[in-house]
Amino acid sequence: MLDADEFIISDNGQNPREIIKKINENYYYLIKWITYVPTNNDDYNIKFIPKRITHVRDESLEQYYKVIVPKKVVNDFNVRVEMGNHNLKFDNFNRNELVKKDLNLKIAHFPLRSIEQCISKVSIGWPNIIAINLYNLSWGFHWKMLFDKIKEENDISLDDLEFFAKNYALVSTSDDILIKNQPINLDFCDKIEIRYDFEYNYLRNILENYAYFAEEIVSFKRKLKSVPILDDRFILKLASDYDVIEKSGLFDVNWYCKRYSPPRNIHPIIHYLLTYRENMNDPAGFFSTEYYFKTHVDVANSGMNPFVHYIKYGKKENRKIASSKSENFGVQ
Repeated sequence: MLDADEFIISDNGQNPREIIKKINENYYYLIKWITYVPTNNDDYNIKFIPKRITHVRDESLEQYYKVIVPKKVVNDFNVRVEMGNHNLKFDNFNRNELVKKDLNLKIAHFPLRSIEQCISKVSIGWPNIIAINLYNLSWGFHWKMLFDKIKEENDISLDDLEFFAKNYALVSTSDDILIKNQPINLDFCDKIEIRYDFEYNYLRNILENYAYFAEEIVSFKRKLKSVPILDDRFILKLASDYDVIEKSGLFDVNWYCKRYSPPRNIHPIIHYLLTYRENMNDPAGFFSTEYYFKTHVDVANSGMNPFVHYIKYGKKENRKIASSKSENFGVQ
């Protein structure tokens, strides 16, 4: 699945459609992202973005891929594709049977395309990052940097646009990122005229987003009134279990977030403690909540969280924590 700012291209200028038609349905494939960067030299009279923006960022900086998964692989191996199509998840016992292949394809990514679009994206994006990612804002520091610039100066320049595009989705900023002119071969495209052209109104987008926030706050307040007040003992138990798990260092936050995608404004451990009994969520790849409950009936009957029990007692008692087929892995 491609986002609206992504285009499949080939390394040798070949029509990507012809390459995809010939893929072997027994394998899965990785396609690397490459980031295209708007510059002062772009002709903004050209409306078709892949034709207008022709400079590409140093490919050695790129870290992200998307996966192509034939239907046969999905059916045969019970694979799961994570949000954004960036990762493939599968059971450990299928690891040796699943085969990964490379294709002569890349995904041309155009995250920033004009000053107006950038202002809209950042002005909406940074508040959304704060709202959904309360416990880890470090990955969005580029957004905050440009957000503050827009807030203080009421505008950005083409140089700002180029700088931000060069550093887009990187872990740190640099003034020394190289770009090169690498136009996409569009000879195989029959129709590239823009059918729908309109004047970009970034202020409308920003106002609509803040109106949406206001509506969500009102909706949340209404829902909050209907939520029963939690028992003090429940709160104390939740805090105690959280403390045990957090101090153990055994809870795999990255693994848990990739597997279950908890809301970003709830700490993953809290999410686990609130949902494990209903959904049988696992706290890490090495531990199976369902297996621990089924194998150790005394724990299931005690009302104690299985992972907390394992940390406090089960580890010392050498209790089994998972079957040999229960561990899951992600593939980048």
